[in-house]
Amino acid sequence: MNSITNILSLVLLAVIAGIATLSGPGRVQAAELLMFMEEGCPWCMKFDREVGRIYANTPEGKIAPLKRVDVDDVPDEYKFVGYVYFTPTFVLVDDEKHVIGRIIGYQNFDWFWEQLEIQLKKLKEHKAKKAARGSVPAMPRETVAPRG
Repeated sequence: MNSITNILSLVLLAVIAGIATLSGPGRVQAAELLMFMEEGCPWCMKFDREVGRIYANTPEGKIAPLKRVDVDDVPDEYKFVGYVYFTPTFVLVDDEKHVIGRIIGYQNFDWFWEQLEIQLKKLKEHKAKKAARGSVPAMPRETVAPRG
């Protein structure tokens, strides 16, 4: 009986440690929604009014927290996304900084959530493929010479 109590205590400690790790300030997100914006952008301001103030409290905001990025001062850690031509542009990235998809522009509340749902579905598929591969890295693609 004592060994069962010890095992249960260890499991409980592991769960508590896992929760503390997941909720800590430096936690690793499974995904991040980058919002490339610029000061004075009317569509960015419309997004902020309609979605921005509630986004963090939504299920989508828990899956992919919003990170605002100024297009005029992109930090090195986000340069992998490439040049952004229109603001706002939303780029969904996974925890390894793979670009899952983009939402270019902002039209209205409903349109944004529809577009985000499409991107989150792609994220789910990406994660499933990654899990199916396990820890085995993907084989590099062969370069095929054009016919000619």
